[in-house]
Amino acid sequence: MVKLALDELGCPSIADLFHALRELSQGIGSELSDHLFRVNRRLRELDDSTANACLKQQLQVQQSGLEKAQTQYRSILHQLTTTLHPFAIRLGIPQTSKMVESEFQQQATTLNTLKQTYQLSDKPGSLS
Repeated sequence: MVKLALDELGCPSIADLFHALRELSQGIGSELSDHLFRVNRRLRELDDSTANACLKQQLQVQQSGLEKAQTQYRSILHQLTTTLHPFAIRLGIPQTSKMVESEFQQQATTLNTLKQTYQLSDKPGSLS
């Protein structure tokens, strides 16, 4: 893990890996939450008139997608934190730096896909 922290992620220590995860969660995670908050607020503000029915349906579709994205995002973060453990938690065996790097890259790719799918901007801590 030290090799991964130093060589691949530019983190001078293992503790900095966890700081990087925190920054990541404040970037993408807060942006997803902000989007969902705005959609929920707009839904609450709409009255039940037929003129708003189409808009309401569109907002409900957005709401559902954003809730799904949040669930996926939380799952990815959980996977990242368990990946950074010295042992493969499910297998109970020590992890090599190659194992950690491979899993970390896979989760980073999944996060980038999520970011692109929901058109999330590069806030501080986001993936570039």
